[in-house]
This record gives sequence, C-alpha cells and structure tokens, in this order.
Amino acid sequence: MLNAYSSDNSNNYITFQDIHVKDSNGDGVRYYRCDYGNVRRVRVEFCNMSGIRYVQCHRYTPTGDLGGDRLSIIEYCEVSGDNQNYIAHGNQGFAMGSVGGSHVWVHHNIMHEGYGESIGVYNNTSLPDQGWATVEDNIIYDMRKAGIYIASGRDTIVRRNLIYHTGNSTYYLTYANGRYWGGPGLGVCNEIGDNQNYQSNNVYFYDNLVTGCHGGLGISSQWPAGEDAISNIKYFNNTLVANNINTSIGLGGRAAIQAGFGNEIKNNIFWLYDSSVEDYQFRGYAPYSGITWDYNLWSSDPEIGCAYSWHCERVKGANDPYYALPQLTRTSGWHNVSVGEITPDDFTLQSSSPAIDAGIDVGLTYDFAWNTVPYGLGTDIGAFEFTNLDSDINDDGKVNLEDFAVLATWWDNKNACALSDWCGGADFDMSGTINFFDLAYFVENWLR
Repeated sequence: MLNAYSSDNSNNYITFQDIHVKDSNGDGVRYYRCDYGNVRRVRVEFCNMSGIRYVQCHRYTPTGDLGGDRLSIIEYCEVSGDNQNYIAHGNQGFAMGSVGGSHVWVHHNIMHEGYGESIGVYNNTSLPDQGWATVEDNIIYDMRKAGIYIASGRDTIVRRNLIYHTGNSTYYLTYANGRYWGGPGLGVCNEIGDNQNYQSNNVYFYDNLVTGCHGGLGISSQWPAGEDAISNIKYFNNTLVANNINTSIGLGGRAAIQAGFGNEIKNNIFWLYDSSVEDYQFRGYAPYSGITWDYNLWSSDPEIGCAYSWHCERVKGANDPYYALPQLTRTSGWHNVSVGEITPDDFTLQSSSPAIDAGIDVGLTYDFAWNTVPYGLGTDIGAFEFTNLDSDINDDGKVNLEDFAVLATWWDNKNACALSDWCGGADFDMSGTINFFDLAYFVENWLR
C-alpha cells in the first residue's frame, strides 16, 4: 500500500483513532489539504515514510481562530521504525508533523527508534495569516535525526518535551568519542528551498529536557547573509545535559542570524557532563549578533574549546551564574542508558543547585511539572522550579516571616506538637516540641 490511511482534498473533520498501522509503503496516516483532522491513540510501525503526516492543511484558517474544533490534533499516539526509505534512498520524513499548513497540536505522543525527524513543523508560513503549531508533552528517544525541528515556522510553541538517546547503535546520527549520538534535540531553521518571504519567527522553546543528542539546541539558516532574518526565536528554561554539543548556531554556514532581531536564549542549563565524551558547550558558524544570551547556567566556560566560531564570548551573559555543576537529581550515568531509564525527575534540582532563584522572569507561569513560576523567591534556571522547601510551613512556595510566625507561635510549648499535627508542620524533627533543632532546620531554606 502507498499510504495506509489517507484523507485527501477537503475531506474535513476526519478522525483516525484506535488503529494499528504496520509496514506501510508510504505514510502510516496522511492528511492532504484537509482541515480538522484528528489522529488519536494510533500506533504506527515500520513505515517507509512518515508515521503521521499533515500536508497543506488549514491553509485558510485564520491564525486567531483556535477554539474548539478549529485544530488538527495528534494525541496519545506511538510511532516507531518510521522512514525506512531514508536508509535506502535518502528520502527523509518525520515520525509525525505538518508540512505547508498550520493549526496543528501535537501532544502526549511517543516516538522512538526511527530514521527521520521525530516531530517536524515545516513551512507553516507559506500563506498569509498562517502559522500556529503547539508541540508539547511528548517523549522522544533513539531517533536518527532531530527531535523537534521547526523549518520556516511561525507562531509555534515547543514545551515540556523529553528527548534522549540511549546510545543505540542502530538509530544514530553520528559516532564520536566512543559513543553513538542521536540527532539534534531542538532546532529551528530557514531552509534554502522554502519560500523566502515567509521565514522563521515567533517560535518558543521552553521547559524541554534534552540529553544524549548530537546537538542540544540550535538556530540555523541556509540562506546567504542579508537575504533572510530569523527573528523572535526564544529558548527559555530548557535543561540540556550530556549532549555532544549543547548549543549550535548557524549550522548552515550562513550569517543570516546576524540580521535577525528579538532572538533570546535565557534561563537554560547547559551541563557538559563528561568532557572526555562530549565535545563542546557551544559551536557556531555565524556572528549571531541578533541573539541575546543571559541568565544561563553553564557547567564550564563556553568560550574554552568553542568550535568554529568568530565570537564565542557573545554566548556569555552579564547575569549568568558563575560556571558550576547544576546539581540535578541525577548526578551520574547519563551515557549509554536503557530505554525508560531517563525520566523527567532526573532533571529536577537539588537544594544545593546554583540554578535556584538565579533566573529572570521571561513570562512563564508554570514549569515542566506545572509548578508555579516562580515557586520560591525568584525564577529558577532550567525546566524545573525547586519545590522541596521543607521549611515552607504554610505551603505558599516561599520560606519567609509568615512561616517563622507559625514556628514562633509554638516555640518551646512542651510536648504540644503531637496533639496539633506537629504544630502545623513546624515540628520538623517530630519531637513534640518546637526548639533550636527545628529553628536550625528552618533557616536552611530561609528566604527561598
């Protein structure tokens, strides 16, 4: 068969759900010039091309019309072994995504062990009033090409996704330093074949987790300098650990980013976990003066050993914390892991992390785990707010005088706490009495 399931030419409001597709000669599920098409709880395996593909859908839906049934949705699906044709003929698709359309919501899916991109949003700016895609809450592992790739995209949000590579020797992009690496984790690009009049802008990547990839995040252009400008690309509060290269700018060898505006990379954790296995914190081919870097936590100086760049010093912000390990919950064993071994909890912060309260308000209200931002005194760097504030007696996300007032109310009231829910939680050692032991424990988190 060419495509296992296909809806073409204005067959709108078509839903494929609860089906299993295997060994399709083309795509697993395809929509062509259709609107409001949903794919739900579909499993796709070993297709020659893409797992789930939308082509030129929602071409005439106004960008502001996003309510109710005005979207095409891919949800709770699993795609594996896609793009078998890539190996034989060099044709490349993606596990799931959209080409030349808009208004697509891709969420709560799993993609693994494939040869193409995992999630692609390509050229969704080809017509006026087009754009809009949201990619969120997906798990991606062991994909040969990019995890989430936006090409000439506009008004797109990429958030709360987990992307990792186990070191699988079948599905890998490159072999370096004794390890197999997956494709880039997060990327945005203006490709040379796309319409030059509609280029990447207003793309937000935040609260994503990336490890084991050839590149953590990237911005690039294939157009010659001066002919386009990538603008308003935001990388906020992502956590990138143990990638061969944590950040890459201008991979196409062009300098178009220099002409852009509004591009920001802030509040991210860049952890070069093992310098004997991973190569660089940063690699850049372009001047990238159109990017503002600040409030990022680097585990080491990105200017040292920086590759191919004219101005490595530009990636360092005036408000970056001093170079330090991020003190994540997972402290070792990031390389050559088993499937399922990497979880979001690995990326959470320990109480000693220098990322706590070290970021800046960039407008986010929730973190990866839906905790309020800021949870403590200030915004934390990375995808997670530190929430294990044992001294936060009244559970308002802060340790301050209001908590101290609770502790003081019960001070030295002998054996009273066991009868009052441990004095509202202020009797930390549950001795029955609020004393200097409880006070010492309390001040460890003072004003967080």
